[in-house]
Amino acid sequence: MRTYDIIFHTTFVFVIIELGRERSVHLGVTKHPADPWTAQQLREVAASGEGPRLLIHDSDSKDGKSFACVASDIEVLKTPGRAPWARAA
Repeated sequence: MRTYDIIFHTTFVFVIIELGRERSVHLGVTKHPADPWTAQQLREVAASGEGPRLLIHDSDSKDGKSFACVASDIEVLKTPGRAPWARAA
């Protein structure tokens, strides 16, 4: 998710939400997301023993080979490109 800080710099937020209880399980924030960073965020959640079973994400370059290796045991659903309403909550 892309958001902006108080002085309008772009900030990226990695959020994992438990749908049953609608609570945040993990939150990561960075100004420069990359494949190793997103893979590490997913690794940290899996280390807690409550790793995600389903992962919904777009086909962005920051979700590359390292991310795919970590997400290999998770069912992955990719949202269609250029379809903002496909990701609407």
